[in-house]
Amino acid sequence: MKQHWMSRGLAALGGALALAAVGPAAANAQGGPPPPVTLTSGHLDWGLKQSFRNYIKGPIAHGSYVASDGASVNADDTFRFTFVSGTYDVVTHGVTSQFDGTVRFTGHDSGTGPLLDLTISDPKIVTTGTAGTLYLDARSKSLSTGQYEDFDDVAFATLDLTASVMTPGNQQVSIAPIASVLTADGAAAFAGFYSAGTALDPASMTVSYAPVTPPPTQQDPVPVVETTPEPSVQASPPPVEAATARLTTLARPYSRKGKVAVARLVCRNDYLCAFDTPERISFEAGGKRFSAAVIAPERLLPGKRGSIRIQLGKRALAALAGDAASATLEFAVRSGGKTSTQTLDLTLRRSGVTVG
Repeated sequence: MKQHWMSRGLAALGGALALAAVGPAAANAQGGPPPPVTLTSGHLDWGLKQSFRNYIKGPIAHGSYVASDGASVNADDTFRFTFVSGTYDVVTHGVTSQFDGTVRFTGHDSGTGPLLDLTISDPKIVTTGTAGTLYLDARSKSLSTGQYEDFDDVAFATLDLTASVMTPGNQQVSIAPIASVLTADGAAAFAGFYSAGTALDPASMTVSYAPVTPPPTQQDPVPVVETTPEPSVQASPPPVEAATARLTTLARPYSRKGKVAVARLVCRNDYLCAFDTPERISFEAGGKRFSAAVIAPERLLPGKRGSIRIQLGKRALAALAGDAASATLEFAVRSGGKTSTQTLDLTLRRSGVTVG
């Protein structure tokens, strides 16, 4: 049954996530707010702006748009971005959710390259109450100078959830429509194609969370009954196929802040998949040692997808200008009581990263 948002914004979502918060809340019963609930999967549907898509494919621009790297085109010609990580704040009812994917729009190409060239990637939704912000990475070509400019984690659009409808499901919540309006910074990232305050396409978001069994309390103890078990033969559990990483095999460019996806993850069995990844990996470039941060989901629900990304600093990127570097990223996958280890062999260049 669908419910309209209350004046407290995401308070309804708090009810839907109550079971997931019981465990953390009980752990903090002696004082202090409960920790955020970890979101495990989901997706974001958003079309940027329908009139812009129509213009790109129309008789004037004669252009196209391509979704890649975790993004896909929906049947209604909007775009779906895959979930990377997220949290829900039990106290403020705020949601922070990072998504993965790239969409590139090009048009007005007379054979020397497109005059209109816009790429958006890796959107992030941050909400508190009925308000929020959509952040993303953008690369656009100036319509006046023809120069490219990168915008990393730009506050691209403001979000209004006042008229949104929350639809709870099986350990997941869908929120739609989420009104979005272009910000001043977003207008700059859009190469001035639209002005600040322009209404963009509404978004919709679905997020899931792992089930948490409430622990027993002192007021409701669980009785312990001592019994003598009868001898029995227990069948061995069926083999479990561990989660697998779908590797990126082509060079991927870095974002403005040095982020790049190096692997696609998919949980390929009937159990929740947990990922143990290092916080950083190291490599040598230009005779010096550098490290890159590793960004990855902690867990994925069965059948869900995510990605592993790394982030390099400016000095590391500068050191890669003259030569390539090698790095190894080893991570563990835990699922169905079994653990497997997977290794990514990375080749880092200034232009991007190749896996394999």
